[in-house]
Amino acid sequence: MSVVRIRRVDPKTLKAHPLAYIIPDMRASEWQDFYTDIALRGIKVPLEVLADGTVVDGRHRLKAALELGMKEVPAIDAPLNGDKPEVYMMKAAVLRRHLSDDQRAMIAALWKEENKKQGERTDLTSARCRAEVKDASPTRSEATKLFNVSRRKIDKATYVQKRNPELAEKVHKGEIALSNAYRQAKAPEEKMNIPDDLFGDIIGHDEVKELLRACLLAEKPVHVLLAGPPALAKTLFLWDIERVSGERAIWLVGSATSKAGLWDVVADRQPSIVLIDELDKMNAADTAALLSMMEGDRLVRAKVGRELNLQHEIRVVAATNRVHMLSPELKSRFAIREMHPYSRDEYLVVVKGVLMRRDGAAPELAEEIAKRLDGRSQDVRDAVRVVRLAPQLGVEKAVKLLLGE
Repeated sequence: MSVVRIRRVDPKTLKAHPLAYIIPDMRASEWQDFYTDIALRGIKVPLEVLADGTVVDGRHRLKAALELGMKEVPAIDAPLNGDKPEVYMMKAAVLRRHLSDDQRAMIAALWKEENKKQGERTDLTSARCRAEVKDASPTRSEATKLFNVSRRKIDKATYVQKRNPELAEKVHKGEIALSNAYRQAKAPEEKMNIPDDLFGDIIGHDEVKELLRACLLAEKPVHVLLAGPPALAKTLFLWDIERVSGERAIWLVGSATSKAGLWDVVADRQPSIVLIDELDKMNAADTAALLSMMEGDRLVRAKVGRELNLQHEIRVVAATNRVHMLSPELKSRFAIREMHPYSRDEYLVVVKGVLMRRDGAAPELAEEIAKRLDGRSQDVRDAVRVVRLAPQLGVEKAVKLLLGE
């Protein structure tokens, strides 16, 4: 059994490996704790170095030593065990650091790209040298094994790295999820398609339709608030936007945003469109988050242990029955459109359209429900409830049980 010899060396004679950038730096809070510990207790784990002073394991220890002005640090010869130095460095980082699957996928993508560049170097005049470098480049399966991450994730990380390096850097640092970065990177290729039947179930409100269409297609966000009494199709507008937006949109209800809160919902999903019903019922914490996002496209939370600082552009379409309950600050963020009640004929047409298109009701059934509700309700939701209970109760009894005599 060989004895590991620890020697004391001047940190100024050491240097980080040129590929060390592939491994993400510690986060600010993590680095501060690490730095403070070394300042108090010194470096307990020796740096692993090559003969020329290149550090393959311990670059953060080296950085702390240099910043603290240490004269000596413990070091050992890196036990490569047959690995190339850069491979040993990657293995050490994957084992030592608490890196997410997404971070390891981005590291693998950067690793493959770096090796590809080495294979394309023009300063290697010998064909044999170029062949040796190319042979040393990792295949996707080798990267999968080295970084313990799936091929699918590596492919997504590679795509993000090529399409949007800024997003790739955020994944690399652990600031956003790879799935969100991938969706954002693909967004320019998948421009939002506004179908001809958008708002097709909604009768009237032509100016509101035109405004919302323009806002969805606008290059920069314009936030819209639909206000007015219940049963004026406000929710129908939100439903239709959600339908055509797919994963770009999230639907929230102000009275029950989520246990996690708006901060975490948006940070996790990173939608481009936020749809909020019952905006007037949103709690103070979520309202503060919403104000921040709408004003500066930034979501900031300073709570210890749950820090968040996310730059993300969204557009908000919201609905409320009580616009007077909103703060002046929140109202100022929106273009507010007051909705006016349907006429009797308009309501009947809306009910039939919604039931046939959204619930697949036969035209005859939709017509019967519309007539049964005529004069008894102006809320389209009542029609939806009736059509869903009709198979068990029949239309007449469903209306009676829901609305009473």
